Amino acid sequence: VVYEKGASVLYLLRQTVGDSVFAEVLRETIRRHADRPLSTEAFQAVAEEVSGLDLERWFDVWVYGRDLPTLRAEWQAAKRTLRWFVEGDGGTLDGVPVPLRIQQGGRGYDASVVDGQIVLPGEEMPEISPVGMMLDVQVRAAED
Repeated sequence: VVYEKGASVLYLLRQTVGDSVFAEVLRETIRRHADRPLSTEAFQAVAEEVSGLDLERWFDVWVYGRDLPTLRAEWQAAKRTLRWFVEGDGGTLDGVPVPLRIQQGGRGYDASVVDGQIVLPGEEMPEISPVGMMLDVQVRAAED
């Protein structure tokens, strides 16, 4: 879990601040901390300075948080619609295009957390997975 969480945190930070800013955060971190230990607090300070964002809540949820935010999804078979939202993220995913992979009947579909829904061709319950990050995924069938 430690390795998965670390990779997930860096991936999500990249999604949050954008590719070019994330690359600059890494360059500046290496410049300042080459050959020296780096604390999480020091990394956060560099990320905030370079991005110009207040990342306190973001780090509270994704780095220091004890529980994973939950991706809640509801499948409406009659309408063939899968809807979802994230809770427990403190708003840190608002507008962040975290990719999702949806599987149904042996076929895969791509979506994003910000999309909030997808219409699928089949009636069977789909599976939904975040790509590159960790979320507690809970899917339930809606009462039609």
